[in-house]
Amino acid sequence: MQKRDWRILFGSISVFALLCLVLLFVGSFLDLSLAKDWYFANNFYSQLFIAISPFPLLVCLSFSGFFLFHFLRQSIKLSYKILSWICLILFPFLGAFFLSYESLSNLVGSFALSLLISLPIALVFTLLGWLLFKNTPEEKCLTYALCLSLICALNFLLTHTIDNLAGRPSYLAILEHGEMLYHSWWEWNSNLSSTYPAEEASLFTSFPSVSSASASLAFILPLPFFSFDKKKKLSLFFPLIRLLWWLLCALAPILNGTAYLSDVAFSGLFFSSLALLVLAPLLFSVKEEGTKRERLTPTSNRYVLLRRTAMKYEKMTPREVLHYRRKRLRQKRRK
Repeated sequence: MQKRDWRILFGSISVFALLCLVLLFVGSFLDLSLAKDWYFANNFYSQLFIAISPFPLLVCLSFSGFFLFHFLRQSIKLSYKILSWICLILFPFLGAFFLSYESLSNLVGSFALSLLISLPIALVFTLLGWLLFKNTPEEKCLTYALCLSLICALNFLLTHTIDNLAGRPSYLAILEHGEMLYHSWWEWNSNLSSTYPAEEASLFTSFPSVSSASASLAFILPLPFFSFDKKKKLSLFFPLIRLLWWLLCALAPILNGTAYLSDVAFSGLFFSSLALLVLAPLLFSVKEEGTKRERLTPTSNRYVLLRRTAMKYEKMTPREVLHYRRKRLRQKRRK
């Protein structure tokens, strides 16, 4: 766990936050016009990417369950071992539940069926975590598990809370009831949805975009790979892959009319703020590795030389050792 890895992760999330801030500024003035130009009703692209956008949430929770299992099962206490197996089962189940709750149930039409589909996927990611990170040191497992689970929980809970409190009408609500319902993202009106039927409540939850917030979790997925020795190629391609994934998932609700540009930008900015707050203490607590060399004192230097000589003697026969000592003695006399 080198500080350079934390800096790369911290820097990539900071750049992503800056991008979302620019998009939020642009969307504050062009939300309605962009929604009119980009709206494409019932397109397959939006349905697909809205459905798979929570996959980073599923992966993060599955990996968190494995890391907690790997950390707790090393204990000699039976209660900790039992708790480790509970974490191994509970966290993937929570990820499957969130995936079903957010988007997959809308695609297949049934929450129970979507949960049955999500559970095997979560177990596959847990098994993948077992294969990839089974040699991760215990102290790193606890750090990774806490970071991933804490960011996921805060991102999910706070995003849905703001989504219900803001009550911003989506472009679909404007198409159905007129442009008089449009208001900017900072103009909250949580009581607006209460004047319409219950089946239309989903038309008043565009801010912030939940699918964009879930897709943003891809930016913390490289965290467990810090334990890998050969990760240079991963560090080069991960930022581009994460950004491409978020752009594809963020564009889907805009085309579908369920979110504006400012909605997806705010959700990305909100995630970045949470991630930076959680990761900042770790960034400053990690020490540089391999940058400082310890100076040998005369005593330690003498110990190292004696140890090297002893190791050399171990590989010699008794006759070779006697010859070597006589040679060293002659050299000292000449000096």
